[in-house]
Amino acid sequence: MFPSSSPPPLSLLWSNAANQELIVQFELDHPSSPDELDQLRHLVSLFVDVGKHGGFARETVSPANSKLSLGKLDMSNPMTPVFSLTAEQVDVRAFQLLRNGAWRWSSKAQPLRSIAVVDRTVGQPLQKVSLPDTTWTTEEKAYPPRSRLSKLQIVREDPADYQKQRRCVVECGRIIPNAVFASIAVPITAWVALAAEGVYGPPVRPSFEAEVWPENVGPYDEYSFELALSLFESSETAWNTLLNCLERFSIAVERIAQVTIE
Repeated sequence: MFPSSSPPPLSLLWSNAANQELIVQFELDHPSSPDELDQLRHLVSLFVDVGKHGGFARETVSPANSKLSLGKLDMSNPMTPVFSLTAEQVDVRAFQLLRNGAWRWSSKAQPLRSIAVVDRTVGQPLQKVSLPDTTWTTEEKAYPPRSRLSKLQIVREDPADYQKQRRCVVECGRIIPNAVFASIAVPITAWVALAAEGVYGPPVRPSFEAEVWPENVGPYDEYSFELALSLFESSETAWNTLLNCLERFSIAVERIAQVTIE
C-alpha cells in the first residue's frame, strides 16, 4: 500500500472549556482487523500518556494544571472506532500530533478517510477549529506550545541540520536518589515513544518516514539525567512538549535547575 502524500483530514468541534469530555472518531476505509485496531489503540494511548504529564498544556496554563486521560473505546461500528478522552486545560493543537501519528498508522494499516474530534462537554458552545498544515513557516501555529508560565531555565542550541544527533540533559540541584531518576524517566520515555510515531515529523519528513531513535535514556551523573537521540527527524517545536512535561515534574516531584538541549 502506498502512503498518502498528505495527512488525513482533521475536523475539530471545540468549546475551549477548562475541563472537557471529548470523543475522537477515526473513519476507516474498511473494518479494522484486530491487529490494526491494537496499533491504533497503542497510538492513542501514547498520545494520552504524554498529555497525562502536562505535555499539551495551553499556553497560558501551567503544565501542573493540565492533563489528559483515556476512557472507553467504542467499536459498535467497526469502520468508525471512537475513543473517549477527558481533557483538562489541553491545547487544541495537540490533535495535530494525533493526526500525524494516524497518517503513519494508515501507511502501514489501511487508508484513513478522516479524523473527527468533538467536544461533548455539557452546556458549552462549540466552534469549528482549523489547524494549518505544517510547513517551515507554520510550525509554531500548527503544533502545541510551551507554557508561558514555565520557570525552567533552558540552555538551547538549535542545530542547522535537522537530522543530526540530539541530546537533552536535565540537571537537578542536588544528588538524585535512584527513585527520582526512575520518576523522571517516565515522562521522558513517554515523549520519546510518541515522537517515534512521527507525530512531529512534518515539515522535516512525512510522518511515515520520520524517525526518532533513542540511544540513551538514563542517569548522566549523580545530579543529571540524559536523553540522547541518535536520530531526530522532527520539528524543533517537539521540544515544547517535553519541556512542559519537565515543568510539571519540577513542580510536582523534584526541582529541576536547568535543561540543556543541544
